Amino acid sequence: METFGHYLDSYLELGAQGTRGGILLAWNKDMISMSNAVNRVFTISAMIKVASSDTQFLMTTCYGPADDHRKEDFLAELNAIKPTVGVPWIILGDFNLIYQASDKNNLNLNRRLMGKFRRALDECELMEIALQNRKYTWSNERENPTLVRLDRVFCNHEWETAFPNFTSNALAMGASDHCPLFLTRKD
Repeated sequence: METFGHYLDSYLELGAQGTRGGILLAWNKDMISMSNAVNRVFTISAMIKVASSDTQFLMTTCYGPADDHRKEDFLAELNAIKPTVGVPWIILGDFNLIYQASDKNNLNLNRRLMGKFRRALDECELMEIALQNRKYTWSNERENPTLVRLDRVFCNHEWETAFPNFTSNALAMGASDHCPLFLTRKD
């Protein structure tokens, strides 16, 4: 209650490893019901049903590893959780990967990992929900900062069909070096 207030009364968590990682997914149980929740190494997935709708969808939240040697395990996990055909799926979080050079403000790029991330997105049949108001979502907060777009929202075709016209916006950075993302329907 101290973290979420009284409005968000249910949660799932995937604990941090040291000072990194960790996922906290919170919701109001009067508005959202969750079923079939599964915690994996880098993700939490659950079937979501909004009380005001008959539509269900799979939602996955992720925290991709910062260490390069674990990134391929993360991408394999994404492929393993891809739902069967016809299931709407949204996946969001800190991927700790980029898939295009414009996602970083310098040329220190790992093109091998970028290609693997692009292939995983293609294999999972995911498309990005556009971020409207910011180019980068993370900063190393130095005098000459490295800026990177690590935080993203992706969905499959079925999710986009069930929930058209959504966009994401970055909120102000608070106590973190990441921007929280806010998913909302376009007016």
